[in-house]
Amino acid sequence: MNSILTTRAQRRAFRSNTRRASKKATHTTPARGKHHVANVAFVSKFGTDYHTWTAAMLLRHGLPSYTRNTAIAHEAGHAIAALSLGAVATAAEIFEDRAGVWLGWNDVTWPEENRPGRVINALEEPALASHALIYGLAGLAGEQLAGLDHQASSLDEVYEALAICVSVTHARRLDSCALMDRLLTSARERISQNGALFDAVCTHLDGAGSIDPEAVARLKAKHGLEVTPCAALW
Repeated sequence: MNSILTTRAQRRAFRSNTRRASKKATHTTPARGKHHVANVAFVSKFGTDYHTWTAAMLLRHGLPSYTRNTAIAHEAGHAIAALSLGAVATAAEIFEDRAGVWLGWNDVTWPEENRPGRVINALEEPALASHALIYGLAGLAGEQLAGLDHQASSLDEVYEALAICVSVTHARRLDSCALMDRLLTSARERISQNGALFDAVCTHLDGAGSIDPEAVARLKAKHGLEVTPCAALW
């Protein structure tokens, strides 16, 4: 599996039919300390099916709390990473579902070369693929920087990155654990470099429950933004 999925419909189809993915996509989980690396052998027992893998992770680690603050940090992480990667605009919202679970969404306007719906081949376009995976993992990175992550956080986003990462590293004879770690580290670094803006977006989301592009632009003008083009990470 070498194609990056850039729309919700593509990701839904991916998750419902993940047995198409490489059977070797079982070698790693995002590295943030030894506890993530220790999951490797456990995940390997369950193959590459998304639903089986997710059930196994939840059985091992329990259900994340999905608190309001976690949703805020998650969506702010996506927003800041997107801006640092050159997004034209971004908006976000958090909400509580009927079960009391806090969720959220991000709406990002990308430059033409990164427009949603475009299929990116990770082997042929490593810079664009790195860009997409860093953005995809930035929600988890935001949770980590806020001290609110859980070992079963953001499993859908983690799984897609894992499958792509292992497929690429198998083809390129690289270390998949190291690559997954580089991607997540890059996401955290981008957010940390814009820490004041991240905090401001979190505060706005906490107060209003949503943030529109105009509010993001005002905060960006006040706190600044460091934009760093994304280089290929493999």
